[in-house]
Amino acid sequence: SQAEDKQQKLQWLQEAHSETSEKSYTQMRALLGYLFPIEQHDLQIALKPEIYAPLETVNQDLSPVLLATYAQTVVPVECTDQAEQRKLALAAKAEMPGPVVKPLKKSSQFEDICMKVATKLQQQ
Repeated sequence: SQAEDKQQKLQWLQEAHSETSEKSYTQMRALLGYLFPIEQHDLQIALKPEIYAPLETVNQDLSPVLLATYAQTVVPVECTDQAEQRKLALAAKAEMPGPVVKPLKKSSQFEDICMKVATKLQQQ
């Protein structure tokens, strides 16, 4: 069921930003890469507060490389100006580790591209 799937996703999200996770970086990267297949975009959007939490609090105990992978693979593209601005604001935070800034900026560019494509499609 979707409720069970949501609970499972929440557990994996918590595992991804847990300082005590026993998963290797390779295991986590694989997990994060497949956590939200395209057909679960609505679920990914529904879990935005949980997805953004480790980026907003910037836990310095987490590996910057893992956090960068997290930002690159789990943060959804929403096709909105608000999402673009949120990502840029997170990237600009002084405490944001350097490796995380690039995926956030790149994701903000995807927001911009998505909005431009949507506008062109609406004009047709």
